[in-house]
Amino acid sequence: MIIVGICGASGSGKSTLAKRIADSLACTCTIIGQDCYYRNFPELPFEKRIKLNYDEPEIFDFEEMFQDIEKLLHGEPITTKGYDYTNYLRADSPDVLIQPPEVLILEGIHMFFDKRICDLMSLKVYLHVDVDVCLLRRIKRDIKVRGRSIDNIAEQYMETVKPIYEKFIEGYINDADFAVMRGGKNKMAIDAISAYLTTKVLAERFDTEAPAADIKDKPTTEPDDLPDSPVEPKGSEKKPNAADAELKDDDPFDLDSYAEESASSAEKKNGSDDDADDDVDEDSMDDEGEYSKTYYGRRRRRRRRAANIFGFFFSSVFMNFCLAVFGLFMFGKVYAFDWTMLSTGGLTAMLDAGVQIFLLVLPVILTVAFNRLLYKCFHLDDYYSTAIPVFAIATILVVQAAALYFILNYGFLGGAAFFGVANLIH
Repeated sequence: MIIVGICGASGSGKSTLAKRIADSLACTCTIIGQDCYYRNFPELPFEKRIKLNYDEPEIFDFEEMFQDIEKLLHGEPITTKGYDYTNYLRADSPDVLIQPPEVLILEGIHMFFDKRICDLMSLKVYLHVDVDVCLLRRIKRDIKVRGRSIDNIAEQYMETVKPIYEKFIEGYINDADFAVMRGGKNKMAIDAISAYLTTKVLAERFDTEAPAADIKDKPTTEPDDLPDSPVEPKGSEKKPNAADAELKDDDPFDLDSYAEESASSAEKKNGSDDDADDDVDEDSMDDEGEYSKTYYGRRRRRRRRAANIFGFFFSSVFMNFCLAVFGLFMFGKVYAFDWTMLSTGGLTAMLDAGVQIFLLVLPVILTVAFNRLLYKCFHLDDYYSTAIPVFAIATILVVQAAALYFILNYGFLGGAAFFGVANLIH
């Protein structure tokens, strides 16, 4: 029998990963959750049972779990264990037996706590999922499925869940053979682990390796047998990358699949109060990262582009109107200049004429410079479309032409007489 241990934070997707692996195997496989081995306190009243810390390692009966695993290793069946998290009591089914499988998957938040059990594992997997994602899944589960209030969830998280995670669970990664990113929907990791287990099962069937019963004496951890996959080597502290998300159409708050699993679990009375939460469907927060890069990302880019274009348009209208007024003012000054002085010759007359020409060209220079700056400020040069510069040039020409038209024909801002070009118009 090959034993696989799956460990990780509450809400990291341990049960989901275990079920996906079991479904992908073409051999007998049994999943046993650590939550089934909560210590039982029937002598305590409900009010006291509810206040127990269900996250600390001491709340689990590791001795009973170890004995059950040894029985399975020796070919003996064990009774089905369970936990009624509504009443905070064990809910075993002694009449239902678990027969020794070819692959036994053990999952729980403290699955690597007992070294005796760890030594029996052929493969130890740690789910490396961001704690914020785990918390959001926990909130989703407790509100939608267990009917708890946000205050109750926050109090429990701060008093027991978070301290235990920091004290014990995050350190279990150092005991793992592999750290799997993104939780139970990491398909590449599932395929790699399944291929590894299939190889081990076939090897045991054809007696090319030591018998399964000898695993407890010599743990088998052969990560080199695994194909290339996004699982990480032991001790890796790499942060999860949401951009690696694989299932792009998952809704992080879709509870349909979890509701079905919860109903099935409730019928079997096989759960726990605080940590049987890895069945939370991992249409996870991680998967949303890739989704946002496609649909939501494109929507944001389109909105940003539209906002930049409209911002440029309104700013350009105001600025080009002012530039048109300034250009007309400069033109009036140049028009009123006494150009007859050039007939006298001399350096002074030539300099005065040069200044007048500069004043005539200055509005054009300012128009180009300011509109180019405005174009840059609104990042329109980032959009590689011929329509954008055409739109910008059209805006400049239309606004300046409209400003001159209203000033010269309708007397706006004092009309042509104010700018000294009345004689030119009439």
